[in-house]
Amino acid sequence: MTYQKAKVYNDGSHYIAMPPENFPRPKRRYKPKPKREESPDSPKAKFETAYTESQSLPKRERKKYIKEKLQDVFPNEERAKEFIESNIERKKINAAKRRVRLMRKA
Repeated sequence: MTYQKAKVYNDGSHYIAMPPENFPRPKRRYKPKPKREESPDSPKAKFETAYTESQSLPKRERKKYIKEKLQDVFPNEERAKEFIESNIERKKINAAKRRVRLMRKA
């Protein structure tokens, strides 16, 4: 019973068990990193809320809806359009990566 935590190796023809006393290791403690909280007024937070609200809309209307919600955040339309396009692309890439991870897991 003392060898339940033993490391077992195979040298080709024999199994070799090493008791845990032979490989002492310090216990490592996991320290979670503090999460950065975004203010609800940040452009990314506003984009996330608008994107979740517009999930039931078709793609063309979704972009218009998000653009209307973010009008007050950006000074000109071109910067708003770039921001919206890049974040929608980011959402697409993340969804594809999640699907790939799910298929690999399953």
